[in-house]
Amino acid sequence: MSSIDSAAPPIVTIVGERIALGPLDHTLVPLMQRWHNDLAVVAALGLPPRPLTLERMAARHDALAAAEDEARFAVYTWADRRPIGLATLPAIDFRHGTARYVLFIGKRDCRGKGYGTETTRLMLEYAADWQGKHVVAVGRWFPSSKTCGVCGHAHAGLTLKDRVWTCPACGATHDQDAKAARTLLAEGTRLFALHKPGATGSGFAGTPRAGILTATIVAAGSPET
Repeated sequence: MSSIDSAAPPIVTIVGERIALGPLDHTLVPLMQRWHNDLAVVAALGLPPRPLTLERMAARHDALAAAEDEARFAVYTWADRRPIGLATLPAIDFRHGTARYVLFIGKRDCRGKGYGTETTRLMLEYAADWQGKHVVAVGRWFPSSKTCGVCGHAHAGLTLKDRVWTCPACGATHDQDAKAARTLLAEGTRLFALHKPGATGSGFAGTPRAGILTATIVAAGSPET
């Protein structure tokens, strides 16, 4: 198959509600070249804003496809199997069960529609399955940064500028980012414990495993995903 416009449907390995993920094969190289020549996408990825030829894109694709520590997926809209972006787990550390995460939605008309959010959820579930763990989704409005990890007081007046803050209730001092991570882990553990194997519920999908996946997105590209 030599054309990305072929009528044959693409192979997909992970299917969500509106998004499907499949192998990033060589037929998508011309499309990836167009995306990488979109300055908005390039800027979001932190890459130098320079033209990328088809030959250079093909060579980059071949080199990354051969990497043993990388999992690369094409992102498709499930309804029409249209390729709209890429999702990658580079630098996988199999010993420690960690990886970076890179995502960008290359199609401009597909940004800002929640496709990136669903792709991220599918990739987290993929990584969790790989490790025999489970993804627990904490509610979007859960006050992870504003809740004291010592007494549980929610500091309503806290802002993003307050990187280090002192709890007005108990006097404990917190680093906002580190505290938020610990609070999210504790809330995820609490939600996980509420469900028996096979149970489902709000923010909980599938069968619980003997562990919880903690994830940090350290490299993401795509405005308005």
